[in-house]
Amino acid sequence: MMSDVAAKRAASIHGFWRMLAGFVAVWVVCVVVWGLTGQGYFWPMWPALGFVIGTIYAGVRIFRMPKE
Repeated sequence: MMSDVAAKRAASIHGFWRMLAGFVAVWVVCVVVWGLTGQGYFWPMWPALGFVIGTIYAGVRIFRMPKE
């Protein structure tokens, strides 16, 4: 049986991957909108930068959690 700490870590890791998938989906939508509206200045890099910073922060916090 998993301890409470291990269960919390597993749930956090699952949530991290869901968050990452959501970030990728939103960024793909941004790139599609950019592509359909003239392909000028590549503004989707700014949301991507925010997503990368948030993902790194969350990943460090989650994957440094105690395993048991």
